[in-house]
Amino acid sequence: MNGSSVTANPRSTYQAIPQWSERVWVMLVGILLLNSVLRGIRPPNRWALTHFLSNYDFGFAKRSLQGAVFAALDIPAMYTYSFAFWYMMSVLAANVLILLWLMRRLCAVGDLTSRLIALVFASSLAVVVLAHIVGYGDQVGLLVTLLAVLLRDFYKRCIFVAVVFPICVLIQETQFVMFFPLLVFRFLIDLGDKATEQRRKLLSLCLVCACVFATLLIVLSTRLSEASATEMYQSIQPSVEFPLTEYGITLTTTLTDNFRMTMDFYKKPSGYSFILFSWVVTLPITAYLMRTSWSQMIRDRQSMFLRLVAMGASAAPLAMHVIAVDANRFASFALITSFLVYATVRLRGGVDEQLPSVPKANVLLPAALIAMSLSSSIPLFEGYVVRSFPYEELLFDLSKVAALREPFPPHPELCFGTGDVCLFVHDGMPHSGISKADFCANEQ
Repeated sequence: MNGSSVTANPRSTYQAIPQWSERVWVMLVGILLLNSVLRGIRPPNRWALTHFLSNYDFGFAKRSLQGAVFAALDIPAMYTYSFAFWYMMSVLAANVLILLWLMRRLCAVGDLTSRLIALVFASSLAVVVLAHIVGYGDQVGLLVTLLAVLLRDFYKRCIFVAVVFPICVLIQETQFVMFFPLLVFRFLIDLGDKATEQRRKLLSLCLVCACVFATLLIVLSTRLSEASATEMYQSIQPSVEFPLTEYGITLTTTLTDNFRMTMDFYKKPSGYSFILFSWVVTLPITAYLMRTSWSQMIRDRQSMFLRLVAMGASAAPLAMHVIAVDANRFASFALITSFLVYATVRLRGGVDEQLPSVPKANVLLPAALIAMSLSSSIPLFEGYVVRSFPYEELLFDLSKVAALREPFPPHPELCFGTGDVCLFVHDGMPHSGISKADFCANEQ
């Protein structure tokens, strides 16, 4: 019988359910995405603001392109916190909206797996961390990557990446590791079948890689002296209305220095607990997305080489664990790149007119992952914790702004302890918008 494969074992499959309209799926995705953003969002921190303003006045330095542009323009308004706040929030908003659009397209293709993946990603803690690191250079790199992934014309994408992605490397060199493998995969999957066209496209891709690699080598060979970094700090601080962090950690270190500091950090109990707590709530979803991408590529008859490139592009941000301690950040970006690999693969196909039967395990697993994300937390920076609905501390902060007791945009808080840079939740009372103790004290 033609329908026997669908109805033979109704207990082990779900046949075209839930049969909700596309609009309902998109609405659920939007609600989960908004919840994830509100769980983690905060004002840009001093770390982001400092890199935002560092420049080339005291020598060529990594992560200083944006500040060099501001210095060249010499417009005082660009050194205000309001300008930095709205600029950084705009980049975050653009990233969130493009991701929402991609999830909407997955809901439109017609198969239940793609719709469930959209829900899984929208509810994930990767979105929480993405909202939390507003202002980081990663946000610009992600925006450029998203725009490049969406460009359909191969050669226009080549020109865009060759021109714009080196700028991302100058803004923050780690973006090469996190996002460039995904862009290479996006190019390779579009090579086509004709040998002549393949050669032409491969040559174009090699030229793109040459531009990006050359920029990366220039950046990696740069090391600002501690004296120059201190002078830069002292020259910029009087121009801004908020305290900056010291520059030495990033501008004066090499890859070897970063590797040594990272290994020393992981030897501490707080170090390996930080990476463990970051992995346990992100890697299961990353693995699920990678497995689904692999299965989809098998159905599409993609080569083993291309499937391996897809897996490498998905997991690429995890390589940053070797030279940096922001385990929550890199684990979250691995989840994001895994989602983008799946979206790239799936959206190349057509729209399914009818939803196929889906094994129960393929429904129960994403449901469990969504439940895990909604009920879990992940380490954040500067003592912040992941909020829960109804986001009482965030509402409390907004009420202070509405009552004119706090300025808007809210200025970044100082770190706990004596250090200028807080890497993870410190001992003492954690907080999201404010500490619980402050909240209770103000209510009395």
